[in-house]
Amino acid sequence: MSGQLAFTKSFICSSLGDNTILNPRNGKLKLFSVIIEPNADITGEVQIKIGSTIISGSRNPKTGAMYGFNHNPNFIEGGLGQPLIINLPSATAVTVNVTWREVPDFSSGY
Repeated sequence: MSGQLAFTKSFICSSLGDNTILNPRNGKLKLFSVIIEPNADITGEVQIKIGSTIISGSRNPKTGAMYGFNHNPNFIEGGLGQPLIINLPSATAVTVNVTWREVPDFSSGY
């Protein structure tokens, strides 16, 4: 990640099913880390997805623990326009800490 501008931000989601965390503005997401922290015990599988592809997850995550991945200085790159999504098996609040960079789409002529 040396010399690259990266952003780190925390989000909170709590809806059952897919929760969109980040949408690329004009390109693709380069994810360095996505860490989830449940605010209560969750029964079932929490999935971290980029588009429709599952990139990480945890079964029955517990309060006070951290789940996800940290590939820094490496990364996981999504496809053009694919959002970062957290899929929750129940309506339980989860804090999502993300470090990312957006890679612009130069194929459109800009």
